[in-house]
Amino acid sequence: MDLLHRLFELAARPGIIGPHGTQEADLLIAGVKPVGFISIIDEDPVAEDSVQKKFIDDVKRLDEEVTKGNLLSKTIRIDNFKWPNGLTGGLTVYLYCQPNKNEDMKLLADNHEKYWKDGIEEDLPQDIGKYLGYTDKDVELFNNGGYASLNPIYRFLMQHTHDIRQRCRVKSLLNCSEPKI
Repeated sequence: MDLLHRLFELAARPGIIGPHGTQEADLLIAGVKPVGFISIIDEDPVAEDSVQKKFIDDVKRLDEEVTKGNLLSKTIRIDNFKWPNGLTGGLTVYLYCQPNKNEDMKLLADNHEKYWKDGIEEDLPQDIGKYLGYTDKDVELFNNGGYASLNPIYRFLMQHTHDIRQRCRVKSLLNCSEPKI
């Protein structure tokens, strides 16, 4: 393992909130993320420089991989999704997985659909973060309230290095020699 890869791994080792950021497609295509999903809200028009536009482009890339047989997919449509701010609108959730993770994707899809459409929250056999390829430290940090749960000095350090650590995690995953799923 080269020195740069080791540095990326070390920087990304502590838990990270949203460790895969907007890199779901790259990680799925590289075969290092077992299951992922992209949610796209109905928005007209979509700004060219928006995260929404990136997600739309990512769905097209992922759909190409599904057509080639490299990934599997499932789509969920929610027409009257209610956002935390009280607004309602349409939402489409695109789930993708490695071919050997189809059962996990179906389980997550069913769970999400019940929650988003019917408000029913069911327990999964393991934490959702584990299905999505997050580390134990990522899951623990998220479940304990994120960076706010940390002591003030460590919280400051984690918050102010978040972006670089997130990029290092993705870089570390994409540069690995074998899939981690």
